[in-house]
Amino acid sequence: HPQFVHMSRWGIGDRKKYPTRYKGGELADHDDWDCVDDLELVGLLENVGTGIVPVFKLTALGRMVAAQLRQHKQDKGTWATFVPKI
Repeated sequence: HPQFVHMSRWGIGDRKKYPTRYKGGELADHDDWDCVDDLELVGLLENVGTGIVPVFKLTALGRMVAAQLRQHKQDKGTWATFVPKI
């Protein structure tokens, strides 16, 4: 998180040690907060909180994709094979 970037000097929140994993591999220097930013950018999440106290809610599109993902997993699908139909 941008407010805690200084903490990586002490090994807390090490973005290189815990990269984002995705279907095509890994993204170094990309953490959970970057994922939230990405989800907001594509319209799946909306931040209804503040910079200090972020609160996120799913958008209508986010609820639709979440429902598809739940169905995919109920049908024994794997994370790697999920492709949203939007």
